[in-house]
Amino acid sequence: MAEIEFVKIFNAMMEVTHSSLPSFEDFFVIIPPANVYETSREYVVQIALPGVRKEDIKIGFSRGRLTVLAERREEFVNSTNPDAPRYRLLEISPGRIKRTIFIGEDVDLENIKTTYKDGILEIRLPRKVKKLVEVDILTEE
Repeated sequence: MAEIEFVKIFNAMMEVTHSSLPSFEDFFVIIPPANVYETSREYVVQIALPGVRKEDIKIGFSRGRLTVLAERREEFVNSTNPDAPRYRLLEISPGRIKRTIFIGEDVDLENIKTTYKDGILEIRLPRKVKKLVEVDILTEE
């Protein structure tokens, strides 16, 4: 019971910081490398997901945070089949993948675009267009 309370408190502290630091559960997932840049019109996020099938990628956006979840599968790692490969080095390991990046609230959620090519997921998040309000300024003479 104390463990559950610790996890809740830890996650609440991470929520308050508005950071892209991992939650307690995230210490058991793969955190892929990413590039993030912005222009005056959009944010662009590139995440390396080698060996991940397109259909195994999920993207979410909530409270200014972009979250990418994926699963990298490898059927041979724990196989009892004697003909299955025996890895000597396994750095592109199978498992759950999660990356959360704080972007901000000024994202136009209706126009997010994604591409996935050569193991790189690219997410383009356009900024909301700020509407200018015209104000008549009256001057007294």
